[in-house]
Amino acid sequence: MVKAWVSVPAAAPSRLLLPPTLSTRYLLARMGSEPAAAVRLHSGDDVLHLEKLSVLPRFRGSGLTRRLFEAAVAIARVHGVSAVTAEVYARHHWAWQRWGARISGAPGWIDGVPAVPLRFDIRN
Repeated sequence: MVKAWVSVPAAAPSRLLLPPTLSTRYLLARMGSEPAAAVRLHSGDDVLHLEKLSVLPRFRGSGLTRRLFEAAVAIARVHGVSAVTAEVYARHHWAWQRWGARISGAPGWIDGVPAVPLRFDIRN
């Protein structure tokens, strides 16, 4: 399902994608030939941070968020990174915790929506 680890997205569901830097890349997921989800991965301080994860509405509920998370964890393992972090909408953090992430700080806000900082430690 996850098709590409790319530096510049040709097509992605989020209008919030920024140009990549040396420490930022995008992970895209496709359903068939159609872009369905994307996440910006930013590396630094021995962590891989997931930002701006976005799934197109018609593909929500199909497991793409978990697949992008698992792909990010696999990338972190390959590169010897110690953890994957993300700020997740509060209404979704329970799913991430089921996948092994833990709350790593005080709740905050993303664009006016309650959010929870999470961390998934990588066992290399």
